[in-house]
Amino acid sequence: MHTLKAKTITASFDNQGRLVSFTNTACAKENIIAAPPKSAFRMTCQRGDCKEVVSEIDTQSCKTATTKTSIKFTFDGIKTFDGRHHETLPIKLTLSATLKDDKLIFNADIDNQSDAQILDFTYPLVGPIVTLGNGTPALLLPAQSGQRIQNVGTWLGRMPRHRENAFNAHSVVYPGGGASMQWQALTDDQNTLFLTGHDPDFFPMELRQQGELGKNTVILENTRMLCLTAGKSMTVAETVLDFYHGDWHKGAKDYAAWMSQYRPQPARPEWIKNMTGYFLVINKQQFGYEMWPYDSLPKLYELAQAHGCDTVGLFGWYHSGHDNQYPDLEVSPTLGGADVLRENIKKVQKAGGHVTLYYQGHLIDETSKYYRSGEGKAVCMKNIWGSPYVEFYNKSHRSSFLMHFSRKMFALACPSAAPWRDLMLRREDWLATLGPDGCLYDQLGGQPPCPCFDKSHDHAKDNPALAHTNGRRRMLASLQAHSKQIGKNFAFMSEHINDLYSCYLDAVHGIMSYPGQQGALAAAETDADTVRVLNYPALFRYCFPETIITIRNPAPHINERMANYALTYGFRPEMELRYQADCDDVLNDTYKTSRLYTLKVNELRKKYAEQLLRGEFHDTDELATIPKGLTATSFVNGATMAAVLWNDTNEAINLKSFAAKSPWKLKEASDINGTASKLPAAIAAGQILVVLFAM
Repeated sequence: MHTLKAKTITASFDNQGRLVSFTNTACAKENIIAAPPKSAFRMTCQRGDCKEVVSEIDTQSCKTATTKTSIKFTFDGIKTFDGRHHETLPIKLTLSATLKDDKLIFNADIDNQSDAQILDFTYPLVGPIVTLGNGTPALLLPAQSGQRIQNVGTWLGRMPRHRENAFNAHSVVYPGGGASMQWQALTDDQNTLFLTGHDPDFFPMELRQQGELGKNTVILENTRMLCLTAGKSMTVAETVLDFYHGDWHKGAKDYAAWMSQYRPQPARPEWIKNMTGYFLVINKQQFGYEMWPYDSLPKLYELAQAHGCDTVGLFGWYHSGHDNQYPDLEVSPTLGGADVLRENIKKVQKAGGHVTLYYQGHLIDETSKYYRSGEGKAVCMKNIWGSPYVEFYNKSHRSSFLMHFSRKMFALACPSAAPWRDLMLRREDWLATLGPDGCLYDQLGGQPPCPCFDKSHDHAKDNPALAHTNGRRRMLASLQAHSKQIGKNFAFMSEHINDLYSCYLDAVHGIMSYPGQQGALAAAETDADTVRVLNYPALFRYCFPETIITIRNPAPHINERMANYALTYGFRPEMELRYQADCDDVLNDTYKTSRLYTLKVNELRKKYAEQLLRGEFHDTDELATIPKGLTATSFVNGATMAAVLWNDTNEAINLKSFAAKSPWKLKEASDINGTASKLPAAIAAGQILVVLFAM
């Protein structure tokens, strides 16, 4: 056994390099590792025709070197299995663990002297864990804006068994493949265990959790996709394990501080900062249905205002219709032509509104001239077989035939391919000639980070694994810079919530962020043992509060809970008119009750715009006590703070115990019906309240 000790932390490893004991006396007196993991690391290689040569488990041997604060395990060769043969490959691997500032830091060095390509590498494996010292832990996962999974061990144990080692597994991929940040955590709200990647190159990383059938355990893992070719070596970026007494905010703040060095902050247009809502419209659908000609833009803006939105986002405004013929888009003569489009955009702007135009930066239609001419084929991302990655999008509405038999295929563009980046810049200029206030390049702000094996593309470090992440950063940076050359108020937007890409966007067209089941967050406060998968948007909003994010709401109205949810977490509300039924609903005011409620909530947003639109999201940091069952957040701008209180339960909540921290002093409290100089005695079920404080 090899042991490292700090003030409160003790970590022990066995002779195979496995973490077998981990204790923080400030949190738990007992070791939180219930049993040794199967191995200290995992590795997968491609060798010859076999693309899944795996490292053996429990059979690796190593040399050990220790100091007072660190341990190194050196493997001079890696034992592998290719389905038929057991063989030791000449891959030198050095694993290290170092205690620094009460955190355990893991590093790895790989010298690949074999004839294989190392595809992915997992290190460390932390667990299995049953408790952090205070009952059943929950998993915090940065899935888009955030997710909290109560009683994660039982949740994993109920999943279909994974074929590997009889374990059940769940994972998300960073950046953009579900994961918006490179950390995961376990928490019981008194104690927290953070496993965080610190990778300045941003190799794709799988954040993985393993459980076992019938057992209430969880193992946390980070798997990096390396694509390390024969004869090359590398230092794998560090992973930090932090176990401390306190809730998740400390670990999140530490991660945000580290990540801030990789997040440039371009100046956003003022109208984006003040945007109250995004009214998304598909003018023409994929299957040719025309719903909103260009001369209907003033009417669309009137409808947007009636729902509390000041920005109209046009999708499918091009002649081919939405999700069709990318990137060969052109203004539609049947919707009115370029002059009519420009004229009606100006009418919206003159009325005080804003208009954005959609473009696609990720997909290439395989029936487009661009693809068939050979240009598109040349810039597509290629998988390990040399074939383009493809996705399918079907926008059928009522036809069973279209639903089942018209799936449209798109190849994925490699953002590291210079001709594709140049085309995107030229198309941004073209969009600007039509007079909008900005553009939205769909899907550029996320999507799974596919490795690209086309060697003709300009991949960072000549590594397929960096094709997507580093290519996207270059493309987004150039599009953002070019947008401000067009005009300082010309906005650049994209889709998906992600820390690596969102810093290049003036606003994010959010995705997968919803209120969840009514009362679920309140129930989770008092019941940690029931399995619940909860939307938990404070995770991303707290780390990167400067990011302006809309709610992805594919409905022709904003319901009451969505309006409350958006206000509570500082999202900009959004609604979408996608099909003819949506058009009918909005024109007939089918959802009048929720529309009028949304308008009242939006009045609160505008009344406290200095805090709720231009302030910084602090989650619960500024609040001293929050009554049970109440969802509460805080927004700070200088010497003022607005707290948003949302009762998402079925019963009134007494507000007697609600208080802000010193030095905040209450100034007023407003609900949708008016303003008072003091808090009401209670907040009714389903209601929202904004409380203004000052120093």
